[in-house]
Amino acid sequence: MTSILKTVKIRILSLFLALVLLFSTLPILASCSNGGKRTVMTIGDYNVSYDMLRYFAMNYISSYEGLTEKDFEESEELQKKLYDNVITSLSEIASYALLAKKHKISLTKDEKKAIKEEFKAAKEAYGSDDAYKKDLEANFMTEDVFLEIMRVEALCDKLYDYLTSPGVGMFKSDNETIDADIEAGNFFSAEYSVIYYTSKNKDERKQFMQQMLDEAKAGAKLRELCDDGYVTYGEELAYEYYSAFTYREKTEIFEETVKSLGVGNYSDVVDTGNSFLVVHRLALSSEYVDKNYNTIIAKYLSREFFGYIDDYAESLDVKFKKGNEDLKLWDME
Repeated sequence: MTSILKTVKIRILSLFLALVLLFSTLPILASCSNGGKRTVMTIGDYNVSYDMLRYFAMNYISSYEGLTEKDFEESEELQKKLYDNVITSLSEIASYALLAKKHKISLTKDEKKAIKEEFKAAKEAYGSDDAYKKDLEANFMTEDVFLEIMRVEALCDKLYDYLTSPGVGMFKSDNETIDADIEAGNFFSAEYSVIYYTSKNKDERKQFMQQMLDEAKAGAKLRELCDDGYVTYGEELAYEYYSAFTYREKTEIFEETVKSLGVGNYSDVVDTGNSFLVVHRLALSSEYVDKNYNTIIAKYLSREFFGYIDDYAESLDVKFKKGNEDLKLWDME
């Protein structure tokens, strides 16, 4: 049957966790404090298990095209990149758990029951234990890791609701605050085209995007170029339009590119590491703001909340437990 891996966005544009669904007979959130039993690392007061560390490390490695263990052994740059990615993700999870505890937020019996019911329905969709176990293995997942991530995700939702509640939370969202934030230039409007590349077609696709950029600067409409003028690339060439987005909502490289442009200007061809972008900054219309004011408030609160999470995550000490200092993240069994 088709896999029913559940993709959960822990935060806006942060990491996407491929989560598998568990047996309905598992004890829900009873003893899962760190996603496994062998603690190999602490982030602040949060314990990280070997299985949790392996889950993030192996999933990041699988996203690196064509790299082998030997590549990591011979490259300190690759080792650092992997370590930084994994620690960033784990620090974020630790922050949700630790800040929930700080603000005295926990899951109720009803919330735990709702998760258990979700597990049961999802497990039945697999059709067999064998299919379920294969999905676990394919995604470097264990049951304990899944339980912990689901526990933390639920705590994150409650933490967000608490901290952004009008008159209760730590972030203001009255009209005066939102209007001042818009006036400060913290919301943007832009359109862009993107195409992904491989090592084999990188030069060709960069040249292609440069040609499209030249035509756009000469007066052609970017969207029409993507829709009509370059059908050769089909679905590989994408176009998007965003109005009233703010920081931490899109990728950092996209946000910084937009911020660097004057209204009406185009970027150069931007290399993101696996794709090429052409970005066109547009004016943010007052009509759009008026019609979508509640949406803008929600985006503002998300930005402030995740800024709080980022700052807290960066303040946490990361330490390997004694005896685990030499763990190789690219070679975890």
